[in-house]
Amino acid sequence: MVLAACQNGPQSEEPSTSQKTGIAKDSIPEQKELALIIERPFPNVTVPAKRQAFKAEAGATLKFESGTRIIIPANAIQDSDGQLIQGEVEIRLREYKDPIDYFIAGINMAYDSSGTQYSLESAGMCEVRAFQNGKELFLTEGESMTIELVSTAEGKNFNLYTYDTVSQGWTYLENKPELLELNPGTDPNAGARFEIEADSSVVDVISVPKPKKPSPGNDIIEVVIPESQLLKELKVFKNAKFEVDDQDTAYKPEYAQVEWDWVQLNRSPFDGKYFLKFSRFKEERSFLVRPVFTGEDFNEAMRVYEDIQAQKEKRRQEWRRKQERAAKIAEKRSRLMRSFRIQYFGVYNCDRIWNAPSVRVEPIMINAASSGDTLVSGSFVMMQSNSIINYNGFGLVPLPKDQSFFVFSLDENHFYYLKSTSVKELKFQGAKTDMILEQYSGGLPESYAEVRQLLEI
Repeated sequence: MVLAACQNGPQSEEPSTSQKTGIAKDSIPEQKELALIIERPFPNVTVPAKRQAFKAEAGATLKFESGTRIIIPANAIQDSDGQLIQGEVEIRLREYKDPIDYFIAGINMAYDSSGTQYSLESAGMCEVRAFQNGKELFLTEGESMTIELVSTAEGKNFNLYTYDTVSQGWTYLENKPELLELNPGTDPNAGARFEIEADSSVVDVISVPKPKKPSPGNDIIEVVIPESQLLKELKVFKNAKFEVDDQDTAYKPEYAQVEWDWVQLNRSPFDGKYFLKFSRFKEERSFLVRPVFTGEDFNEAMRVYEDIQAQKEKRRQEWRRKQERAAKIAEKRSRLMRSFRIQYFGVYNCDRIWNAPSVRVEPIMINAASSGDTLVSGSFVMMQSNSIINYNGFGLVPLPKDQSFFVFSLDENHFYYLKSTSVKELKFQGAKTDMILEQYSGGLPESYAEVRQLLEI
């Protein structure tokens, strides 16, 4: 996963993997060509860029809605031929405010130091580029500009890195970012809103269908499904039967007399309904059903359902309280900025090595939509630490001991996700633990807002 950084040369705003010209770093001042590789997980989704224009010969201090500022000196912009630019120039700023943005952009948070792999924890990340009439521009050799970037974390022990899309990794820069704490009354942009995510695990209570009694006259299928194959929302109930839905035309009563070898229950696109699939030899039958309960089983199922609803309401209240605390933290953090100077347009990150207490885990990521199929690789997205750990399917991965995290996985046509979990919620067999990922019904998201809405962020 990679993105543009610390480079010069012409490029489109949304580059693709097909753009692969290249130069050595020591020839960058010639500004003739650019090595650029981008592999976003969702090809049609990018983090939106904010745009502002200024006169190149005059320079400017550009103030963005988030509170970030970019200070550009006069006569500091040139084209790919080294010609000084005059007239209106457009600056495009992307602020990657959290690990969801890093994931969308395809940014790898791994850092290699002397052959040892670390994960980086970000206190603020951005991408800056300049254009005139659709053509990319560059800082004049010897010039630099200042970025005052809204920061998402306190503390002074953050360093500055830039992203190299050829090596697909971070390069450490010696100019350490300066921490600024603004007085909200001294600058019109200080104290601007900055989103901070409360711990979403407080609302991570299983959603279960409300128990129902059978409808008079409908066919009922009684079958024992092994608990290991039951969907998680039905595991909490006992002695569920399955009523054939009125819309189903495939079911025939004589199928109840057949000795089937195998049974599987899958979710359907219809709320509260499932596909019950039977097979033997080469014969397969699938029926649209809904779980029902009779007699005392219904009363017990209702008690379980009401208990879960009460838990959800309790957790909602806890989540609201955490949001209120997070809002207070956000108000303070909106006054934090990190100032640094850059000599090239690209992607910059105020980072430190992620060093939170962790547990080494062998994750078994399971596709909930396909009854136990495992997913080979994935990403563990830590909102509190502003970091991502990628897993290639081999060995152990360090996961935060005391933080919740998202789990994402991809194949060519589908996005799989676990909205929030934590090590404390997982069940282990040695180092191994199962993680059940939902399959996004839309295949791959098509917009930035769609991703955020799906993950409820």
